[in-house]
Amino acid sequence: MEEELIYKEYDMLHREIEQKISLQNNLLIFMITTTVTIITLAIKSDSPLLYLFPFFIIIPITNRIAYYRMAMAKISAYMIVFLEPKLNGISWETRNVQFLRRYNSGKRNDRKIQLDYYECPVLGVICYWLYLLNYEQLNINNL
Repeated sequence: MEEELIYKEYDMLHREIEQKISLQNNLLIFMITTTVTIITLAIKSDSPLLYLFPFFIIIPITNRIAYYRMAMAKISAYMIVFLEPKLNGISWETRNVQFLRRYNSGKRNDRKIQLDYYECPVLGVICYWLYLLNYEQLNINNL
């Protein structure tokens, strides 16, 4: 009976992780689509300031995605520590962590920056670069 309750809790938490992954993916799609739309409008206009407008979308969405990732890590840690030892043979979260450690063991170097989640910073850099490029172009044309 207790094992059945633990299994239900494990299943519920696993579904919550899947839901957070889905929410995170939806936010990324929204952010990319909105940013590309704003960049398209900025290209057609003469105002370089429009290239900075996506930051009002990128920054809050980046914070929300970070929240989802932290929540998933906490749920996963809880499942590994408190639930998996009580469930014989069910250790999906533990195996996932072990796989990632083995996969990254040869690649990770403490002196290098690893960009696993690069969408938000790349969009920000592109928007800022386009702003600088168009601002400079506007100044050259006004001379």
